[in-house]
Amino acid sequence: MSMEEYDIDRLVPRTYAVTEGWDNSKHYWDIDYRVSETTDKMIRFTYIEHYLQFVDLLAEAGYKYFDEQLRFVNDIK
Repeated sequence: MSMEEYDIDRLVPRTYAVTEGWDNSKHYWDIDYRVSETTDKMIRFTYIEHYLQFVDLLAEAGYKYFDEQLRFVNDIK
């Protein structure tokens, strides 16, 4: 990755959002996160341990929680 590509990636806010739900009596958490300006990804967890580990990894990578309904990003309104 060149420095120019790195700088462009840093301009994209690193945020993620969580949706909790049920599907056929199975509890799950969907995590949507932005990888780059043109790429969003989603992953689904059915075990809370895996969900919590992934959220920790996102935090270590510099991602911040974003709630679309509240328009809230980690103490920044």
